[in-house]
Amino acid sequence: QLTYQLNREIMSREVENILFTCESAQTVLRENRLDKISSYVQQAQKDVLNDLETYQYLNTGELTIITSDKKTVRHESIPKGEAVDFPQIDKLVLLPEGEIEFTQDEKKRFCRFQRYPEWDWIIILSVETEEILSVRSKFLAKAALILSISIILGGVAVVVFAKRIFSPLKVLSDATEYVSEDRWEISL
Repeated sequence: QLTYQLNREIMSREVENILFTCESAQTVLRENRLDKISSYVQQAQKDVLNDLETYQYLNTGELTIITSDKKTVRHESIPKGEAVDFPQIDKLVLLPEGEIEFTQDEKKRFCRFQRYPEWDWIIILSVETEEILSVRSKFLAKAALILSISIILGGVAVVVFAKRIFSPLKVLSDATEYVSEDRWEISL
């Protein structure tokens, strides 16, 4: 559950960054009073899409942008303007933002989406659930390794410090024992 929560947060931030890029472009258009001229808006959209051309989230992450009428704006395998059809698409286009899980090509995927109404875009970021869990497994393996090394180093440190502390006490104890036996010729 913690892994899903962390990935939800990370994916939310990723989608928000993409929305920020869109909003920045729209703000420039608005400030220059060009936000109502379709050719400028289309060029701004094209520039944003060009910036996203090399975007990659993990290994199985897919960034998809569609319109509210389920047409692609950006998809890795579906050409621009074609209809998108995958499970839960009807639910996705009705909500302003959210998360869903669905199965695609027999693999479970986790999806974070958010709407950008100024351009009628829905930004969808999805990743295979298996990859999320493998990231968690790698993290847990590294954490276990670090914990093991820490325990070993801590144990060694305790032994070394214990010898340093108890060694003089042993000498003193032995000397006390000699004195108690009336043997006064002992050097400390």
